[in-house]
Amino acid sequence: MKILAFITARKNSQRLKKKNRLRLNGVDLVKRTCDFAKKIKFLEKIVITTDDEFFLNSNFGASVIKIKRPQKLSKNRTPTTSAVLHGIDY
Repeated sequence: MKILAFITARKNSQRLKKKNRLRLNGVDLVKRTCDFAKKIKFLEKIVITTDDEFFLNSNFGASVIKIKRPQKLSKNRTPTTSAVLHGIDY
């Protein structure tokens, strides 16, 4: 059985603009989450699903799969499950 970690990072945050690009101690939130997930030994792969070109063009290492999320799944009211199911189908 393969165990995947999904990191969902939508570009246009509603309340806090560019939230996922904010840096804490020089590391943005998506990179920080990815680094944490890499420490979990039983994960087979880490999947980042995003509509943000910044993260699609970033290097997270070989164990990370980046998936471009379609705009219809990047709306304010789109459930996270829809983005994850899109990633599984991919």
